[in-house]
Amino acid sequence: MKTVLSGIQPSGNLTLGNYIGAIKNFVKLQNEHDCYFMVVDLHAITVPQEPNSLRDRSESVAALYVAAGIDPNRANIFLQSHVPQHAELGWIMTTLVNMGELERMTQFKDKSEGKDSVGAGLFVYPALMAADILLYNANLVPVGDDQK
Repeated sequence: MKTVLSGIQPSGNLTLGNYIGAIKNFVKLQNEHDCYFMVVDLHAITVPQEPNSLRDRSESVAALYVAAGIDPNRANIFLQSHVPQHAELGWIMTTLVNMGELERMTQFKDKSEGKDSVGAGLFVYPALMAADILLYNANLVPVGDDQK
């Protein structure tokens, strides 16, 4: 059985677009694959967050997964920060990635435009994404167009 890994950032209120573009597909995938659906709270902290709000939004995303039909008995639902290997392998990947490749990342360009200072986490975001995928040896990684 192929492994699927995907996640949603708890960076704001979820929308119908989140459901139609991702969660609805997650529900289907759980019937045919070994699925891991994360709340990617480590990715969310690449930009400033209020800790209590981030925690509440993270729990809301996990609850929405279940409410939308993802069955915890058929798919794994978890907060990325609760699996320390994400951060550990993310650091290792950061030491291996080329700065020139990171500078081409669309999200970094968009989120840093016009700002005097940007956190390094936003810059090395792709290294953490690669670590996520490697940890689960994922065959399928449904992502948005901005992450391809």
